[in-house]
Amino acid sequence: MQFIIHAEGHSLPLDIPDHLLTEAEGFFSKLDEDMARGRQMGQRWVEQPNQEERCKVAAARLLDAMHQGNAELGLLLAAYILARRPGTSAVRIDESDLNATEFG
Repeated sequence: MQFIIHAEGHSLPLDIPDHLLTEAEGFFSKLDEDMARGRQMGQRWVEQPNQEERCKVAAARLLDAMHQGNAELGLLLAAYILARRPGTSAVRIDESDLNATEFG
């Protein structure tokens, strides 16, 4: 499955294996558990992030993983977004405002 990251004026296509969306469910559930405790979203604390907010957090972490050269974590985070937002094919990450990150 093709997933495109738009950030910092660049686009990066990722090829996410379909099987990863089901095989990594344990990782996805752990992420959900962690985020259920609340998350900092820009300047505000979100007590219980909804699905959209969780995917925005995952997108920010995805960008961090790519900066650090951690392609495996990047694929897992992209797969999380695809699993939690069926039909998504791209993300436009706004590094200055996490809340402005958009999915397409």
